[in-house]
Amino acid sequence: MRTRNLSWLFAVPVFFMACTGNKQQAMEMADAETISTDTLPSGRNIFYFNGDFTYYADAATLKDCVSGSTLPIAMKGEYLKVEKKYKEMDPKPKEAINCGVMGYLINKGSNEEGAKKQLLITGLVGFDKSASCTPSQRITDDIYAVFRPNEEQAKTKTSLTFDKDFTFQCVTYQLSPVKLLSEYKGDWYRTDKNLIVLLVNGDVLYQGTIDFTNMNLILENDQEKNVIFRRGI
Repeated sequence: MRTRNLSWLFAVPVFFMACTGNKQQAMEMADAETISTDTLPSGRNIFYFNGDFTYYADAATLKDCVSGSTLPIAMKGEYLKVEKKYKEMDPKPKEAINCGVMGYLINKGSNEEGAKKQLLITGLVGFDKSASCTPSQRITDDIYAVFRPNEEQAKTKTSLTFDKDFTFQCVTYQLSPVKLLSEYKGDWYRTDKNLIVLLVNGDVLYQGTIDFTNMNLILENDQEKNVIFRRGI
């Protein structure tokens, strides 16, 4: 399976918003008390994170909804802008408020305790007091698979598993006789609320949509379009 470079990919969310938005929607967002939208950054290594933001005792974390991972937040980049918006909502002590940001993961210092990675925020998407993370949103709790050419006449099975540290494994087996055909390991991220990209050494293995209605993945690459990876098969 051939991978491809993703240098163009991260313009998609901003372009999509520009093409589909309208003046009325923009006014409604501006008037919403729980939403504060900032300029969305773009770049090769900038990704979307969404989860329950908490600030307490001079430390901030984001519990990512889709991975289930609690990410410490680096006190640099655009962090202070996020903290300011959080405090403007007058939260209770340790109150978690759903928040979307753009950013990327960096290594923590060797003398710092806890998780090895922390989130460096490059831009604020917005807060939403009406939303919260639920276990049903996670993609790290199950296996996603597709049979080819179809489930009834299956000759091969490709399975995807996602870990909380934003790594994944993609394995394809021949079913009869059982034989390993390919195996990829890499990193996965979101580029927008419903968009996901799977990277192997920086190149795209798959990209596509998380269908939160039934938690299937609709993915594509250079060779395949609209491949539905079903959850739990």
